[in-house]
Amino acid sequence: MKTIARMLLFLLVVSTAATVLAQKNYTDGPVWRVVHVRILPGKSNAFWADINTNAKKLWEAEKAQGIIVDYKVYVHTTADSAQDWDVAYAIEFKNWAAIDGLTAKTEALAEQIAGGADARQALLDKRVQTAEVVSSQIVKEVTLK
Repeated sequence: MKTIARMLLFLLVVSTAATVLAQKNYTDGPVWRVVHVRILPGKSNAFWADINTNAKKLWEAEKAQGIIVDYKVYVHTTADSAQDWDVAYAIEFKNWAAIDGLTAKTEALAEQIAGGADARQALLDKRVQTAEVVSSQIVKEVTLK
């Protein structure tokens, strides 16, 4: 039992020290969800139509309601392989707490923009025919000191 207690104390001290050292090097900033997408062959026009017609409307509505801070879309111009991503989008949240209960916060907006559950499912079904997600991460922006 003493060994377990010592191990827990050691882990607490190490994690606290790591946090303190990190805080000396940077200041925490907003949290971003970054998604890398590969557009399927021949589906570029349909992909961009979906982004401009559906995703952009939702992001703008979320921004107007204060659910998100901002969003960005990036085009990858130097692919390393055929499996690499083509487009990335990044959604900015004020902090980690802003992500809590996100589905509940966005459900009504999604219904207003895309319609009921069946309409939203049809959009998702169509979306997976134009692109596939390569990766999705949640990252924290920091400002160097």
